Amino acid sequence: MTNKDTHMKQTQNPTTLDAANSDPRVASAYRDSDGVWIELESGWGNFYDEPRGGLHGIHETSVRAALRALRGARPCDCADCVEGLHKTAQATALAALKRATAAVDAVLNARDDVPQADR
Repeated sequence: MTNKDTHMKQTQNPTTLDAANSDPRVASAYRDSDGVWIELESGWGNFYDEPRGGLHGIHETSVRAALRALRGARPCDCADCVEGLHKTAQATALAALKRATAAVDAVLNARDDVPQADR
């Protein structure tokens, strides 16, 4: 995700929980009997309720209040976020490596199917 993508998403304030779930800062957003919950992705903190940060989720009694609080989500570099981002980066890198390996294997297998005289 680029800074431009992040900026565009931050300026497009969601109006429903479905829209909040598509926000890159949001891991999940849902309503239950205790209210509305928005769990933030690693690397994001809730600075709306806590100016010094440290909160990685939002709990409010209404969708409107939760979405208002989401506007305060900002990049967070606490130890938990840094660890979560490292795990995400490792998983992404591993998935890319597996795709690249599969692509190389496909090329090599296709080459093996070509008769020696045609090479």
